[in-house]
Amino acid sequence: VLQENATKEILQAWGKAYQEIADYYIQVEEKMYALKTE
Repeated sequence: VLQENATKEILQAWGKAYQEIADYYIQVEEKMYALKTE
């Protein structure tokens, strides 16, 4: 049971981190695109 709970928490933490990383990359992509179009 302990193993399952730990895995679940790790997956949730990774999911949250991945979301933040994805948002960061989207912002960077938008800035790069904005610079190219000017």
